[in-house]
Amino acid sequence: CALDLLVSPENDGLAVAIEKARSSRREGKLPTDETVRLLLTAGRYRLLEPIVLTPADSRLHFIGPEKGTAIIDGGVELPKFVVGANGVWETKVPDGLAFNQLWVGGIRAQRARIPNDGFLYMADCCEKYPTRAFYADLKDIAPVLALDPADRDHVLVGHWESWDMGYDQIESLDSKTGHLVMRKGAMRKLFNGSIGRPRYVIENLRAALDAPGEWFHDVKSG
Repeated sequence: CALDLLVSPENDGLAVAIEKARSSRREGKLPTDETVRLLLTAGRYRLLEPIVLTPADSRLHFIGPEKGTAIIDGGVELPKFVVGANGVWETKVPDGLAFNQLWVGGIRAQRARIPNDGFLYMADCCEKYPTRAFYADLKDIAPVLALDPADRDHVLVGHWESWDMGYDQIESLDSKTGHLVMRKGAMRKLFNGSIGRPRYVIENLRAALDAPGEWFHDVKSG
């Protein structure tokens, strides 16, 4: 036997339905081993914060509509873009909004990156911080070295190890040696012996905004 709850996108319907199922179990109105089916009607379900599910939410089933599509969406719609200087389109980002993905016209846009195609390659390993530091060729990181230290906080280093990849902020960067230290790093050593020089890219700096369709978030000015 299952409890069916009809859910609509209006009035935070998804969060309300989940809480109703939880409260029914807490109050003993519903056995813990009984399935609760959330029957989603078609539409877009806007999330203002993540839905956090725990073991107490076991047997909670999300059922899509027979007709139409139910989309659970945590995205934020930005104001319309306008043409700014040098043909660069601009919009104003709400204060405090941090994001790593931008969708334009239903298509995921590429964040401004160096290089536009392919990868950069780490020059050498760092014995002191093997999982989060490496030596870079100075010519590869010249655009980052040209930035004020405060602006480097918003630059991201995408790094690839054989079994691990991620994006990380820069903790420190030596302009003479190219020694780059990331704040968190990878789970394993960047140079693990099974591959050649590990790959990396640099993203989210204005100097990299040089190809159609790329985007750059100027965090300081919004």
